[in-house]
Amino acid sequence: MNADLVSTILKENLQLANLSLASDDFQSLNIYGNRIMSDSVFMQNRESAIIGFFIKHVALNFLYLQTSISKQDLLDVKLVAKNFMDSIPHEVEDINVEHLFLEFHEFNQQVKRHFVSDTEKDVYDVNPEITDIVRLSLVNLLVSNKELLCNPNNNIINGLIGELERFCKAYDYQSKDTLTFCILVALDRYYGYFRYHHSTTDGKVDKEKTNTIISPYIENIRKLVTNADINYDDFTELMWELIKGWREFFIFYGETPNIKPQQPITLPEESRQKLSKAFSKALEKEIKP
Repeated sequence: MNADLVSTILKENLQLANLSLASDDFQSLNIYGNRIMSDSVFMQNRESAIIGFFIKHVALNFLYLQTSISKQDLLDVKLVAKNFMDSIPHEVEDINVEHLFLEFHEFNQQVKRHFVSDTEKDVYDVNPEITDIVRLSLVNLLVSNKELLCNPNNNIINGLIGELERFCKAYDYQSKDTLTFCILVALDRYYGYFRYHHSTTDGKVDKEKTNTIISPYIENIRKLVTNADINYDDFTELMWELIKGWREFFIFYGETPNIKPQQPITLPEESRQKLSKAFSKALEKEIKP
């Protein structure tokens, strides 16, 4: 795809996103994050997909904070968000994922205090080492329990995200924790559609599809988050694959389907015979001249 064309589309969406942030229209900010991700699929541009993902996360922070913090605190968060938005290049050839990711990590670091109560701030000591231990434990938990992903009632990925967020807010966190959070969220968004798209007639998630599609993602996540250093090329590729799948599924189904496959209704033998007789009688009436 022509780089100038991709840059033009990205630039326009970023302009609209900045206008939404300035006017406190955080719902629209979320929409423009989604649009940037979807446009990246059509334009086949990995880096802009990650930009859209980050902007969506910024918007979701505001949608929560706008009703839970003071106006002055909200203005402070807006300033931090503006600094992050200003760091995003408008030309695709200027996008550096490592720099972008570190700016996103810094945004989260600066706003996290608004998600923790004053009491918790007084009690919990800053100790990101704890978060790092928990992060690795959570990833190992996912790897060792990946068979649960065939169960339509499982909530494992979302549960891991919730626990990681809790420790990040309580004990602080490092860039590896932000990276793990991003990947798990992208996986959860993709899997939310995957489990619906690949549901079987018995109400489960197709085991073969789960093993051939989801399991390799989990293995890539394990390798990426347990490496001593962050490999930003691998991070970009994994995020791109998950975001691309998520946005393609969105085209097919709209908002994440939350419909469990219906189990067949089994009637007692006596009831089935009565229904059969009633149906036969009705049919006889229909075919009589």
